Amino acid sequence: MDVLGRELRKVSYLVLDLETTGLSHADDRVVEIAAYAWRPGEAPRLMLDTLVDPQRPIPAEASKVHGIHDADVQGAPTFGQLAAALISLMSSRVVVAHNAAFDVGMLKAEFRRLSRVEPFPYLCTMRLPKLLGFGDGNWPLWWACQQFGTAVPRNAHAARDDAEATCGLLHKLVERSADITFRELATTARRLKLWDDFLNSVGSHLVPAPPRIVHAGQLPLRPRQGNDPDEARPDSAAQRYLDAVLAAVEDLRLTPAERERLIALRSGLSEKAIEQVHHRIWHSARRRHRESGYVEAREADREARLRQCLVELGYRPWP
Repeated sequence: MDVLGRELRKVSYLVLDLETTGLSHADDRVVEIAAYAWRPGEAPRLMLDTLVDPQRPIPAEASKVHGIHDADVQGAPTFGQLAAALISLMSSRVVVAHNAAFDVGMLKAEFRRLSRVEPFPYLCTMRLPKLLGFGDGNWPLWWACQQFGTAVPRNAHAARDDAEATCGLLHKLVERSADITFRELATTARRLKLWDDFLNSVGSHLVPAPPRIVHAGQLPLRPRQGNDPDEARPDSAAQRYLDAVLAAVEDLRLTPAERERLIALRSGLSEKAIEQVHHRIWHSARRRHRESGYVEAREADREARLRQCLVELGYRPWP
């Protein structure tokens, strides 16, 4: 069964986030994956959360972004060991990711390495707002969450937290989509000359249930363990500062009063914690802007203005 004639609010979804060794679908590998199953009207369910052995060293540049090192993935399952469970989870569901050009592209590349080509329909929460008429889209995840009033990721570039935030964002978008069908969404995408791969995907049939369902709970999963003491956590001072900075830079400018308030709010935080909050915001924006392979003029302008805001707070992001 394909999804073209079905309303967005009347299908089941599998919301994914991947962390990887880099940005190349051809050369890089998955190091962490998390997935939530969600159907409108029901609560999301965490179905998969594990580090993944990429069977190659993790570059230091990638570790700086997601905090995963070679030692962390020792003993974790490989993607090959997870593939059957993933296909079971994908069956009868539309796959969703934020900036699906990257996450879905990486997922497909991993399946191709196993000689398993699984066409499947998917949605991208980065592009969906524009197709629904809610904005120009192409927003980083934390920015989109701010725009639609949903919870930002507690720890950016931790797969479980990013997937959870994407699930909340999808919920809000589907809630506001009225009775729009996938066919109407595809028509809008074609008219705007956007998202060619999405147009191909929604014509695909939902992945059928495999002969033998493999549950993730049957596998030796290895979720990310613990948090750095300075990382932003729910209700922590670092989390409150992160939320306050995101709210203040929503309009991509800082007033003197906002700057003074933010500096006062972070007074009890270590320099490391403050740096991590700024680093998380900056790298989330840069990564999402570049994963499509190019940076549009409005994205470059938004990035420059965000950079200036962070500089005013004492951060020194690279040019």
